[in-house]
Amino acid sequence: MKSVRSLVCGAAPVPQPSVKIIKEKTDKSLFFQEGYGMTEVLITHTTPCGSSNASLCCLPNVKCKVIDVETGKSLPANEKGEICLKSPSVMTGYLNNEAATRATIDEDGWVHSGDIGYYDDNESFNIVDRIKELIKVKAMQVAPSELEEVILQHPKVKEVGVTGVPHDRFGEAPRAYVVTSSPTSEKEIHEFLASHVASHKQLAGGVIFVSELPKTASGKILRRKLREL
Repeated sequence: MKSVRSLVCGAAPVPQPSVKIIKEKTDKSLFFQEGYGMTEVLITHTTPCGSSNASLCCLPNVKCKVIDVETGKSLPANEKGEICLKSPSVMTGYLNNEAATRATIDEDGWVHSGDIGYYDDNESFNIVDRIKELIKVKAMQVAPSELEEVILQHPKVKEVGVTGVPHDRFGEAPRAYVVTSSPTSEKEIHEFLASHVASHKQLAGGVIFVSELPKTASGKILRRKLREL
């Protein structure tokens, strides 16, 4: 690896603890770059060259906005919502599927990504999760990837997947499926998370310890299959 100067990753957000580990295993000056986009639009965002954080910038000729999932109104900086895109590389439509095309591209030409994200005061973008994977705790939305990134910082956690499960009082609650590197307890995971996130983001659905997580061939966690474990 000593000749490698940069790594590029796409397809899913990479937890920052994982980026830190790979830099420590190689060379801390290694430039880790993420790309964001979708088949319908191609690549629209990337980590700026030389940047040390996880934020993404729009590529030239790409327009991007963040809208409220319920109302469709554009949101200001630091408000999470659905990412919508415009670009010269947007597809014409889905072959022989006008209904799917209309559901994805609105009347003004904006492509609705189905991804939740936000932009900060510097107009840098952060991708949070898929809309379909958000957990609704009472009326509040919780992104599984946010909790996964925090839990991965626990020294005894090797891998983790979070999904929503039915809950009598909250409607839905986060549950963590954890692969450990050394023995730990559910109480220890709860206590670690408690100091990092708001009360409605706590693991009211519990912690389940497993030997491995279900994944696609490319390494994405199959959250819909977590409940079957």
